[in-house]
Amino acid sequence: MAYSACPKCNGHYFEMKEAEPANALYKVNFIQCSSCGAVVGVIDYFDLGTLIHKLARALGMTLAVFDLNRLFTRSLVLFRKRRAHEYT
Repeated sequence: MAYSACPKCNGHYFEMKEAEPANALYKVNFIQCSSCGAVVGVIDYFDLGTLIHKLARALGMTLAVFDLNRLFTRSLVLFRKRRAHEYT
């Protein structure tokens, strides 16, 4: 069996660390070597699936039968209505 190794120090232990990169809009999680801190991967800070389900609930929808087009269209319509309301 192969073991993952850090490309910098050959360490075999890794950790996840929250980061806010400069000029970035969102936080990310770095997967980094526990020994030297070399970043070997990046994953989203938020789980996209969870955010989609929260958005659907906020819009009064259920995702038992997932319809991404309907979700997107409804959220876009609500966004436009709010924007139009801001300018009146």
